[in-house]
Amino acid sequence: MEGKFLRDNYEKNNQEYTEVKLFLEKMQNNGAKLYFDGKAVGSKEAAGRLVREDHRYMADYVIGDKGNLEQIRFDRVDIW
Repeated sequence: MEGKFLRDNYEKNNQEYTEVKLFLEKMQNNGAKLYFDGKAVGSKEAAGRLVREDHRYMADYVIGDKGNLEQIRFDRVDIW
């Protein structure tokens, strides 16, 4: 039973990871830069941290003067 739970959880995480990574890659291809706690990261690292870490992150979307998305900044949020 535990093996099935672990396998199902792994598959769910992989699906979520893939979906998040594809979304972030699309944003990067459109010119947005990604940051985690102030550090520039790629879509693979960002997706991995969002899906696999036990922390919560808040996304801030930075819009440029022309209305385009320039940055997505993920900052760790600590909940008391």
